[in-house]
Amino acid sequence: MRGASASRTTWSTILMALQWHGSRSDEGYFLLGIVIEKVTGESYADYMRKTFFEPLGMAQTHLLDQNRIVPHLARGYAWKNGKLKRNRRVWNFAVTSNFGVMSSLDDMMRWEAELSHAKVIDSQAMKATWEIQRVFDTDESCDTWGYARGWLVRIVDGHPILSHGGYSGTAYLRFIDSGLSVIALSNREDAPGELSPVDMTWEIAHAVDASIPADGYHCED
Repeated sequence: MRGASASRTTWSTILMALQWHGSRSDEGYFLLGIVIEKVTGESYADYMRKTFFEPLGMAQTHLLDQNRIVPHLARGYAWKNGKLKRNRRVWNFAVTSNFGVMSSLDDMMRWEAELSHAKVIDSQAMKATWEIQRVFDTDESCDTWGYARGWLVRIVDGHPILSHGGYSGTAYLRFIDSGLSVIALSNREDAPGELSPVDMTWEIAHAVDASIPADGYHCED
């Protein structure tokens, strides 16, 4: 499937040429996986397992493998044309550096503990993932905001807030300075009229700290 991913770079090039406000691009992360395989001489899945998952005790975390029997696996669903259907990405890919990590809430808590107090991950490299690469137009409710290296970052009163959502119905929200983090895992894609996992994380954060808006910080100008 590498050719299929690489063929989409033309569309990404067009978007960049048009200077769109922002657009999700899988190609960069896909190519990064290829680079990791070239440098390490290992498959991307093996590299992630040996370097991160095993040292952190994340026994329920692995890269997507349709041949693998996964106990208690939650299949993904989506509302399409008024009907609940299985969502996409149910075939095997050679490299899944742009998506495809399977995990559990227990393992995600282990991952969050590592992000909060790094022992395996290089702390400077981790902080570099918070650096905004594409700055968006910002209103007065935020200092600035934009897309960093894998995170959507909002800077509010000097405090960085990191977030990211997943197509399968997941969301991750981190308040770096306060240490508050919220992880939401579901198996349903966003749907019109339904509470999204991203919205859910903001409401939970508000329940913990009333100073945080229940509907999140809207930084758009």
